[in-house]
Amino acid sequence: MLITKLDKHHQKADFDCGNEALNRFIRQQAGQLLKRNETVIYGAVDKDRLAGFYTLSACQIMQADDEALLKKQSPHSPIGCVLLGRLAVDKRYKGKGLGSDLLLHAMRTVRKLSHMMGLAFVIVDAKDDNAQAFYEKYGFRELTRCPKRLCYAVKDIPLG
Repeated sequence: MLITKLDKHHQKADFDCGNEALNRFIRQQAGQLLKRNETVIYGAVDKDRLAGFYTLSACQIMQADDEALLKKQSPHSPIGCVLLGRLAVDKRYKGKGLGSDLLLHAMRTVRKLSHMMGLAFVIVDAKDDNAQAFYEKYGFRELTRCPKRLCYAVKDIPLG
């Protein structure tokens, strides 16, 4: 299986992760966001089938979002981050570690980007308790003033 940047040529119509909002996103909305350069989408492609995907886009947080966790950051300036906006795995590929593989790929991609621009954290907005537990298992920490918004320091992403 290959993880690659998605474009309009990749087949997305039969993707089904069991979450209708994510299915609708990849089938109907993703193309427009790509055209407007609002996000980048990476997909795990098995032959011609989309097995999973994640999105990356720019975002920022402030030290006030969690003064203890972000105490070393400037209290006066926005903190440059990457938003891991969506991560989904097709039902046919669940239970095979693909979600973990996509997360690792995303983190390594962010690590590479951090050498070209100022990025302090990867941010995720967990949609529910299961998603939050998944990210926390990998070291993401919830921001105290933003429930279900988690962060991971770019400097702590393992080299690889």
